[in-house]
Amino acid sequence: VVAARAWGLQPTVRYLPDAARGAVADVTWSDAGARRDRDLFGAIAERRTNRRNYDGRRPLPHVRAQLTAQVADGPRLYWLDGHDALRDLGQLVHDAVHAQVTDRLLQAERQTWLRNDRKDAARRGDGVPVESLGLSGPANWFSGSYYDPGSWFLRLGAGSLAKRAREAVRTAGAAALLTVPSRGESAWLVGGQAYERLVLKATQLGLAHQPLNAPIGVERFRARLLRRFGAAGEEPLMLVRLGRDQRVSHTPRRAVAMVTSFRSA
Repeated sequence: VVAARAWGLQPTVRYLPDAARGAVADVTWSDAGARRDRDLFGAIAERRTNRRNYDGRRPLPHVRAQLTAQVADGPRLYWLDGHDALRDLGQLVHDAVHAQVTDRLLQAERQTWLRNDRKDAARRGDGVPVESLGLSGPANWFSGSYYDPGSWFLRLGAGSLAKRAREAVRTAGAAALLTVPSRGESAWLVGGQAYERLVLKATQLGLAHQPLNAPIGVERFRARLLRRFGAAGEEPLMLVRLGRDQRVSHTPRRAVAMVTSFRSA
């Protein structure tokens, strides 16, 4: 949608057009004349998920305002910053990550996305290389056992990932929570579009970012997360930390042809 607008087209999105064939959205477009979203379009190839520590500097008010402006028409964005607030959020994320990784069914799904190294990720066309998790020592050297849901070493891997997540949150400049008023597939898709614009704008402004899904993915942590952001009663979609850091290498992304089909109108 961002790319279509950047090329002077007017896209129209129809959500969940045909559940039987697994389609989540139909996108059509027509000529619109003026080009829009050129800044976001330029950030698409530059966007990275950065799992390293950040330098702790808060985004300036005008930067935060530009990010908030990307979220409209249903989804809402809540902010958290300050040393004490991020310290407490870091502990919540630590507990959620530990619970997520030690749940062997959840970890089995997560394990399918891990890759031994960048060559393995490139060969398979997607996934997250273990080196991109920002771990060191045994947690990195023995990753094949540390994150295997069938291994005794999983508890050690859970501890390493939880501590890493806590440290990452505490070095952020701010954290943002994206929500919608109520749960539903259409709301999730609209929220996904809002998140896309948010992180593309962050990239264009020179901010590093990392989504943190454990406090949302593990149901029992959701209420605590919402209360911490002052968003009780909302449906949480995405928690993301933001800050300043060096640019990192990208991880492989699925080719457009793997998730999209085209046909003439």
